[in-house]
Amino acid sequence: PDGAEVRRNFLQRRRIPQQDSKAPLVIATLDDYLSPYYYDLQMTRSICDWRGPSLVLPHPQFLEFEVPSGSRQRVVIASDGLWDVIQHSTAAYCACSKRKCEQAADLLAQIAQGEYMTRGVSSSGPTAHPVGDDVTVMVVDLNPSLMPWPASSACCTLL
Repeated sequence: PDGAEVRRNFLQRRRIPQQDSKAPLVIATLDDYLSPYYYDLQMTRSICDWRGPSLVLPHPQFLEFEVPSGSRQRVVIASDGLWDVIQHSTAAYCACSKRKCEQAADLLAQIAQGEYMTRGVSSSGPTAHPVGDDVTVMVVDLNPSLMPWPASSACCTLL
């Protein structure tokens, strides 16, 4: 496949503090960050990001929680294409504004797509293309007691 040679030769390292004060873990093409051939990628998750799944760091971002009996939670799992353009509080409101998970996921994806379209078109290469990122959204109801879903949108809280 395209880029297979490059994927065989990569390093896992920390980004230098001069580039990023948090020094996150990245995948790099070379050890010498001053080289003109040095590129790095901070990719801690890859839900449907087809450009770099073989370079994904095996350190996912996650939140562990329990849904006790007698309660329910609606969870939004999404790629950075959503989280780069929408606030968590907005996502929570949208997720609970629909009765069905599929409808909530569609709404969130449409909001992200609209935001990317509003940002315009990049013409930095040989062909113009919309500015943006891939957007993948999953909405899941966790309801161990099979409680009925409320009629209002007061079901969501931020964790």
